Amino acid sequence: TFSPIPQFKDWLRKEVPGFHNSKRGSISISDIATKSECEQLSLALQPEDKQKGLDAAFHKLISPRFATVWMRDNTRRRYKKLREAMRPILVRLLARYLLTAKTPGSTTKMFDKVGNFHVGNGAEVHRIICFANMSEKAMHESLGCMVSYRYNIDPRVRESNSAGYHQNGKVVASDTVIASLDSNDETGSSNVEEDLLWHQQQQLPVSKL
Repeated sequence: TFSPIPQFKDWLRKEVPGFHNSKRGSISISDIATKSECEQLSLALQPEDKQKGLDAAFHKLISPRFATVWMRDNTRRRYKKLREAMRPILVRLLARYLLTAKTPGSTTKMFDKVGNFHVGNGAEVHRIICFANMSEKAMHESLGCMVSYRYNIDPRVRESNSAGYHQNGKVVASDTVIASLDSNDETGSSNVEEDLLWHQQQQLPVSKL
């Protein structure tokens, strides 16, 4: 299935200081981006944003109001550079969110309600797709990102995945998604064109949750 990520922005507000004027949180750009990713992001920034530092620029870029501008505008070369620079960082943030964020008061239940449904029914987090849905709703909820959940054809695998999740909070994911969690490992990255081509080829059902 091809699914929305409705609580991602709420998690960002909780975890990223400066996001929507939040003073809480502890995630900075250096926590989630490799050295080369930070360098690429710095090269893609405008001089006035670069002067404010990478953390301030990152917070601005993931604010829904400004993200709508640089994610949607395909006519300006500088925005294309921003999308390429931000994509692996967003993927890593989303992987951290989907695989580790839990509902407050629970050690097993995912923070994301759509993910909770699919993973609870035995699916794996298969692929994270950036810039997949540029609607106002999706930009407000998940910065235009979506996720593919894959159900194994073998019911025994699905049952095992489901049991592991409900009993221990284990979220099963593809090797690509797991690799993207590591800020020292860039093997989980692809580019925007590869993501869009993959999406077009899959013809996945869209989750209505």
